[in-house]
Formats: sequence, structure tokens, C-alpha cells
Amino acid sequence: MDAGAKRVMIPTESRRDFAELPVEVIDRLQIDFFSDPVQAAMKALADG
Repeated sequence: MDAGAKRVMIPTESRRDFAELPVEVIDRLQIDFFSDPVQAAMKALADG
């Protein structure tokens, strides 16, 4: 966020860790979960 990030992509298996983020961080970011690297690349390219 300090560098201007507005979107983050998080592996699905890290969803539990995501819940520990402060609400103000969650509210300021668009968060996409992905289950495999190909899915992450497709999401990144589709919205790029």
C-alpha cells in the first residue's frame, strides 16, 4: 500500500492468514485469491 498497490493476489491456502490483517488494510485493497499459478496469471492478465 505504501508503494501504491491497490490490488493483491493471495494463494487460497493463505486465506487464514488474510483474516489477521487489520480491517483498514482490507478495506483499501482489492483482494483476489487464486488456487494455482496459472489461475493467478490469467487473473492478472485479464485485468491488466
